[in-house]
Amino acid sequence: MFNVEESAREYSSVYNKNPAYNLEYSKIDSASAWAPLNKKGNNWMRLDLGKIFLVTGVVTQGRNLEQGDGIAQQWVTSYTVETSIDGTSFEKVDNGGAEFDGN
Repeated sequence: MFNVEESAREYSSVYNKNPAYNLEYSKIDSASAWAPLNKKGNNWMRLDLGKIFLVTGVVTQGRNLEQGDGIAQQWVTSYTVETSIDGTSFEKVDNGGAEFDGN
């Protein structure tokens, strides 16, 4: 698994940029998780792999967030994948942009 560094990640928005919440970090197995400003809409995460790779899979990971007297579970329910060589023109994968199940 190639877990891209945070410096090579970009997000459509971040819910709260307060450093205490760390909602702008998204590496697998990190203590944090990316949360977009709006739960609905065209939210995206862009990963720059640094060079051309054959990508054969994508891993998503939810999180349990302790809040007051309970735990809030947060995760991606579905997603699409697009690829790009130049970071400008994107092509949907899997027959024109199929939705994949999250976790």
